[in-house]
Amino acid sequence: MMKKLIPFILAGVILAGCGTDEVKDGDQENGNHVEHNGMEDGEMKAAITKKDSTYEYSVKNETDKEMTFTFTSGQTIDFELKDADGKVVYKDSENKMYTQAIREKTIAPGDALAQEIKLPDLPAGTYTLSAWLTAKGSDEYKITEEIELP
Repeated sequence: MMKKLIPFILAGVILAGCGTDEVKDGDQENGNHVEHNGMEDGEMKAAITKKDSTYEYSVKNETDKEMTFTFTSGQTIDFELKDADGKVVYKDSENKMYTQAIREKTIAPGDALAQEIKLPDLPAGTYTLSAWLTAKGSDEYKITEEIELP
């Protein structure tokens, strides 16, 4: 009898471990919900900032209310690079796997959610970098910048 229970207990422990992860700024997560807690005086602002050889995508809460995002996997943002002809030459989420866990991230007034963008090795040239928050209802947080790769 005990031998028959061991696989079920083991499966339960493994599944329980997959869904527990603390969400912090900079963690990769994927999302599906934005909760606006009341009327805002300001707005949420997305930005791409160059930092040495990398870039950073951020969404800053310039409202007077907390903003809560609900994520359904381990991906917070996604980004893609297009060449001068407009062809997508790299999309970060392709060929990657993310955990499947519902998590919330709350951004307090004046705080930001930020994540580093690690660009792949590509030939030198001008590219269009687009990055966006993957939470449902967060289409307005997509930002596009033209960048130059050496």
